[in-house]
Amino acid sequence: MRTENNLETVCRIFIHALVAFILVFTPLSFGVVNPLPLYFTHLAVLLLTFFWILKMAISKRIKLLKPLAMFSVIAFVIYAFIATKRSDIYYYSRNEFIQVVDYALFFTVVINTFQRKKYVYSIYSIILIVAVVLASIGIIQYIKKSTNVYGVGFKSELTSTIIETDSVEDVTTSLNIIAKEKPEQYKNRAGGTFVCPNHLAGFLQLVFPIALAIVLFSRYVVGIRLLIAYCFLLLIAGWILTFSRGGWIAGTVGLLSFVFFSFLREDSRGNNAWMLPVSVMILALILVGVFVKPIQERLLTISPTGDSSAHTRIKIWADSIEMIKEKPLFGYAPGGFLWHYPRYKHDGLMRKVTYTHNDYLNALIDYGAVGFCIIISFLFCVFIKFRKIGELFDFPDNQVLLIGGLSAMVTVAVHALFDFNNHIPSNAFLMLFISGVIIVMSYSTEDSSEAFWNFRFINENKLLFYATACLLFFAVGLSFAHGSKLFLSELYSDQALVLKDNILWDSALERFDDAIALDPSNPKLYASKAEVIGAKTVFQKGDTDTKAAIGLYHKALELNPYESDYQFKLALLYRRIGENETTRDLLKKAIEQEPTNRAYKYQLRKYEKKLKK
Repeated sequence: MRTENNLETVCRIFIHALVAFILVFTPLSFGVVNPLPLYFTHLAVLLLTFFWILKMAISKRIKLLKPLAMFSVIAFVIYAFIATKRSDIYYYSRNEFIQVVDYALFFTVVINTFQRKKYVYSIYSIILIVAVVLASIGIIQYIKKSTNVYGVGFKSELTSTIIETDSVEDVTTSLNIIAKEKPEQYKNRAGGTFVCPNHLAGFLQLVFPIALAIVLFSRYVVGIRLLIAYCFLLLIAGWILTFSRGGWIAGTVGLLSFVFFSFLREDSRGNNAWMLPVSVMILALILVGVFVKPIQERLLTISPTGDSSAHTRIKIWADSIEMIKEKPLFGYAPGGFLWHYPRYKHDGLMRKVTYTHNDYLNALIDYGAVGFCIIISFLFCVFIKFRKIGELFDFPDNQVLLIGGLSAMVTVAVHALFDFNNHIPSNAFLMLFISGVIIVMSYSTEDSSEAFWNFRFINENKLLFYATACLLFFAVGLSFAHGSKLFLSELYSDQALVLKDNILWDSALERFDDAIALDPSNPKLYASKAEVIGAKTVFQKGDTDTKAAIGLYHKALELNPYESDYQFKLALLYRRIGENETTRDLLKKAIEQEPTNRAYKYQLRKYEKKLKK
């Protein structure tokens, strides 16, 4: 094996540090469900890619692992790019595409960098520590019956650092630390640093099969394995206390699959008999858990009828199937479910639904059957590696990582039937890291000439090699500059919202202008600015500002024609200046977009009644 020089070693250290940072930062920042930390993570991924390319440039050779899964990744990136270009909600599709690119780059770097087991174990050690911290926080939340999500409000801290008004202290007084309030349905459940306990369950069930594999099969000393065993029990406790029914089902299936994969392992001493009592113990623990009273009560809420979250999900799934029937082949658009679903939403569901609570249905809606098949092909390429477990009898550490990783991936596949964990970046990044490790560990017995793209025609031509390296650096630099603009735009937007809430309207408008200049495709910026101007007109005479607000709402609707709230607020502004027919038409359009919205229907009836008088 070729020895790294000092500069390559430095690059590798930076790569490992950035991978660790992404896997630690994302769960600790509430799963990265808001745009600001999402763009921050995007910049971290680009920096990770930069050091990976730099490492190849220093080594003067381009060499990439070529698993079948990589073809699925490349195909999906191309397909997502085309789908984004044809989308009529470009801002939201672009954000989805940025995540797709980030995941693809992250996965590519992982499979081409973590080819030594000691590097994988070092990252898994960090992940285990993070998981233990999250599980501990969740257990404390359950014991104390906490109504808050513990954690630092990264968005507000960054926002408060660049507010430049005379009233900075007044604006930032309450922004030092945020403890996000949990929605009512999530109270008295372990959530860790996630708002939704289901996402903590999704994170923990990715980790505990790996911890169990290390405890049972690794060659660590007994003391370390015993410590990891305690960590495993803590993770199980946190997982149970999330009261996530989908998480329980997925985790249970994952543990059962762990037993199956373990029996495929050929121990070097030819003795697998002791796995039977271990299997029985695991199943016994699951059964004991089922009969604990709070858990039993939670399970009893699973019903296809009645007033429960399970009943609501079944209704959403039925609505989603109707959506799929309308555009089965190519779907609506990346990130399109949120905006197209209100037209299909069943009566009685008032809240906005962001995802289908089923990742498979969500993929069919956003990307159609074509995109869905590409995603399934990736999962198939990962799961087919279970055949390697028995073949790697001379590589016990590889078997450990395959058994734990494949069991974790089973939990992902099952939980995706009931929730949208794969839309949570923290869980998606961890899932991709585990997938990458599975693929890399299965290649240990493969012939290197078949396992890698060597790009000899580039590597043997210095001019072509450096031209390729410069092109890659340019692409990363351009992406970094673009990502920085989006990051600053979101930062200015959040700052403007804080100023608006503190009735510093002029300062808020200036910040919205700054944000729009950096990201003119964001419809929320125009709508928020219009809302500020509309609020100002309440205290000022004249229609000039009202007409300006109307123009901004029209611009927002050009960028997102499916937001019924924009149509409704625009109707109210037209009513203010006496445009009766336009007001009525806009209210009707809002109802067409969201037929189940009772507030819109009430306002239309009220307005028509007023016109008749």
